[in-house]
Amino acid sequence: MQAEQYRFPPQHPLAPYVDAIWRVQANRDYTTETILPKGNVDLIFNFGDPLATVEGKESRNLLGTAGVYVAGLYTGAFTNQPQGAVWLLGVSLKVDMCTSILPLPLAELANQTVEARHVFADAPQWLEPLAESATFTQQCHLLTDWLVRRINPNPNAALVRQACLALRQYPDAARIAEQAARLHLSERHLRRLFYQHIGIGPSTYLQMVRFIRCLHLMSTPHTLTQIAQEAHYFDQAHFCRDFKSIAGITPQQYRACVGHVPGHFFT
Repeated sequence: MQAEQYRFPPQHPLAPYVDAIWRVQANRDYTTETILPKGNVDLIFNFGDPLATVEGKESRNLLGTAGVYVAGLYTGAFTNQPQGAVWLLGVSLKVDMCTSILPLPLAELANQTVEARHVFADAPQWLEPLAESATFTQQCHLLTDWLVRRINPNPNAALVRQACLALRQYPDAARIAEQAARLHLSERHLRRLFYQHIGIGPSTYLQMVRFIRCLHLMSTPHTLTQIAQEAHYFDQAHFCRDFKSIAGITPQQYRACVGHVPGHFFT
């Protein structure tokens, strides 16, 4: 498997909106890839063979050959099953700012992947120029030019981002009411803004914040008790229950099978 990634420097206009541009190429290097929630919304270009997305025993959706897709914020694990060669190019958008680029409420995309033509009218025109680009660097330049033109700052998105930044710093459910008051909003209004601009409510967002923090801490020598404390869980038992409810496996099982990329494991 060959994986490449590019992150914008802090001063770049896209830095507040884009987490990374990435590319993955593989040829039957694995039979399944389980992906845990990472807190991003992804724009995905498939130049390879179809890729099945499976939940349980049923195929939930399929990335077809030569297609462009938008994957909303996922709150649970899902498994990809390559049908042949894997060749994906993607843009991971920061969920708390991506409605300044995506022209629709994120509640419509939560826990699903849709064809990009349903979101962007010109999506079918993107594939050919990207496919003809010889290098990942050239593809990054094309995507950067397109993304910069798409930025349309949204005042409500800025409010949600302020709340998200505070909740990430102090991921405690009691802070939700505090952040609503600080922004001069009712809790109900803040919840409505979260669904529109994040795709989930504030309580579920806090659960995702804690979980994602744990994913990164799991690669350290920390004990599960230490991880639970740093991620603001009540105790280790609370952490283990929450982790399994999202990932489908226990923290111990995750540590036994994870590779070098947090949140991904392969068979």
